[in-house]
Amino acid sequence: MLMDRFQYVQRVVLKFWQRLRTEKETDTGRW
Repeated sequence: MLMDRFQYVQRVVLKFWQRLRTEKETDTGRW
């Protein structure tokens, strides 16, 4: 049960990180 929750959180964080990277690449002036 704990492992499933960990995998879910990891997937959400990975998706969020990819979105952050794409935003950083498209808008370099902000960072």
